[in-house]
Parts: sequence; C-alpha cells; structure tokens
Amino acid sequence: MVKAQHVLVIAVALAMFSCSSSSKSTNPATSSSSAGASSGVVSSSSIAAAPTGTRAATLADLPRIAQFPSQAGYSVKYIFGASGIYSKLFLDSLGNVALQAVGSFALDSAGVMTLKNQDCLATQTRRDSLCTNAFLDASMIFYVKKDTVAADTLLETKDNLTLTAIHAGTLTENPVRVSSFADVEGVWTIGNTTNGYTFEFYPDYRYVRSTYAAGVQTIETGKYDVQKDQLLTLENKCTGSYFAVGFFAAVKNADQLRLTSATATTTDTLAFVSAVDTSFKASSLMGTWTGNLKDANNTVTHTFTLGFQSAGVVNINAYDATSGSTAYTDDGVYSSIGPWLILDFNLGSMTCSGNGTLGAVVNGKTRCYGLIINKAVVTGGDSLVFVNSYIPTQWVKK
Repeated sequence: MVKAQHVLVIAVALAMFSCSSSSKSTNPATSSSSAGASSGVVSSSSIAAAPTGTRAATLADLPRIAQFPSQAGYSVKYIFGASGIYSKLFLDSLGNVALQAVGSFALDSAGVMTLKNQDCLATQTRRDSLCTNAFLDASMIFYVKKDTVAADTLLETKDNLTLTAIHAGTLTENPVRVSSFADVEGVWTIGNTTNGYTFEFYPDYRYVRSTYAAGVQTIETGKYDVQKDQLLTLENKCTGSYFAVGFFAAVKNADQLRLTSATATTTDTLAFVSAVDTSFKASSLMGTWTGNLKDANNTVTHTFTLGFQSAGVVNINAYDATSGSTAYTDDGVYSSIGPWLILDFNLGSMTCSGNGTLGAVVNGKTRCYGLIINKAVVTGGDSLVFVNSYIPTQWVKK
C-alpha cells in the first residue's frame, strides 16, 4: 500500500456494521469491544461491472489516510494499515479524535472492501451515538479512474451516480511516540512468570502476547499496527480472556518501550529482550508424529498421533495403550508465529469445553484439546517438543 497522495478513487458504501452491546473490556466508559456478525457484506459476484472509464482498485491504489465526508458534525478519516487493520476516526473541530473505530479489512480483486469492526474507543456518550450501524461500514467498493492524471482527490458514490469529493488526508503525529513497525519490532517484557507479560512483534505485522497472572499463563496472538501515534493490537486467538483490541500510546526510549493503555488507563515500561525468532516454520512439521501420555507411575496410558497435512490441516488421535482402541479423534488447523505453534481444534468434529489449553475429559484420562498455542522446538527433523506443560510434551516423527 502506497503513501502517495495522488490517487483518484470511487468508493461506494454498501452496508453498515454495528458494534455489539457486549463488551470484553473492563472499562466500558472508554472502550466497547465488539465482533458482531458481518451481515450486509456484499460479495464480488453481486456487484455490477465497474463504471465506464474505471477499474477496480487495488491496495496499492489506496492512500494510507483517506478523508471521507463528515458525519454527525465530525470530520471523518480512515487509516488503512499495511497489516490489514483499519481505523475510522471521528475528529472534532480542533482535530481531536472523538471516536476511533478499529477492525480488520480485506480488499478483493473486484474492489470490494470488507470491514469487520472490533472495537470503538470513546466516552460512553459518544460510543452510544457513533458506534452504531449508521456510522460503521461493513462493505465499500473502490474504483480508480483509468484516465486519472496525478490528483489528490478521491470520489465516493453510494449509488454509482452521485459522486462526492473525498481527499487523501493527513494526520498530525506526536513526535515523541512510536511511528513505525520498526520502532516496536522485537521481544519486550515486564515482570516475571508469576505476574508479568511479554510482547513479541514480528515483521509480518503479527504479534504474540504471553501474560502471567498468579503464575497462570495466557497466550494471545493477532495482528498489530502503528496508527496515529498508537500501537494497536487486534486479537485473533487467545487461550483465556482478552481485549479484542489493545490501544496503547507507545514511547520508545533506547531499550525501553513505555505502553499506556487507553482502556485500562495504566502505564507499563517494558524492557527489550531480543530480536524475534523467525526460524521455525509450521510447514516443517508435515507428516505424522506420535507422543505418549503417562500416569503418575510413569506408565503409558494413551498414545497420541498428530498428523500435519497440506493447506494447514491437522488431525489428532488418541489410542488406549492397553487395548489399542481409539479413545477419540479430532481435526483442526495449524499455523505458526515465530517459534509459536498454533493448533486450533475448536471448529473440529469434537466439541471441547472451554477455549483454553485443555478442554473436556474424554474416556477417563484422555484430554480433549481445544486451542493450543505453544512454543515448539524441532530437533534433528524427527523430535518435536512443546516447551510448556502440554500433554504430551514430547513427540517423535513416525
């Protein structure tokens, strides 16, 4: 995505997206976490051909910051991040942000942009009035005029007939705060494995946050972006409770990263640990692996297999060590972020209770896995170890 201001685009707003009334935030007066259903999203096959003299826009055609028509007396600007995270900003007459809606977006080959709102940051009053289906888009279509000469004007249409002028926009940046991905990339930590947390920010706009509270670990993964002086984290998977979106004012000073949370109104100073490790790839696990589950007497009670297939598909099987009968079988998807291996069985054929590291007990001591996010170490190509205390912890390639 380019930062150039000289683009001419036609955008048509097709549907609206509303915030959910439920909140995962502990401070509803300042934040409302929501991930409602994407009703009203339009597919490429349902739209008409691009208007004469235009073509479907690509990500490279869109400016990072776009000025849209005002709404409810507020100036409106969109930020489209390279990470796939967007912000919709409602700014008052002084240029202050009255409300910030944040979510993920994707643009297809027909120029259809699908937006999924995740969170609205504002006072309760403004959230109630602006974080509604009247102001949050679920879909937009973007076209570019084929004969455009360099210009800084965008055009928006709601009916393919009436065009409204839009402008590529700018935003005032705070020179003290972080302004790019390079400012935060790496491993940062505060506290310890009893109480504390670690952020790992990777160059592909993904992150892992490992949090300890009274010795209990929660692991969260997702995408991150730096937009208008803010570090934004957009959660995708988590082994416990979470904030759908993290809003942080971030200031970097040598080997320290100071994060002030807009939702929790707290400030933490994290220390730089190291560069991120990008050497492990989940694709290296292709094939079948076996592991044993042992009881307190170190006797094998069950044998497990993990089968890693193409297209990110994984299956898990458990067999009774004595009879050889199948205790259970399930399927899911796998991926990796840095050294973290992610095994997600939540949409598989077996229903597990909870969304944590271990779910329901099946057939006595056999565990039913829901979501596993765990550091993985592969040695010699045929030995896989889950660094933390998952069962089993050691696997051998068949």
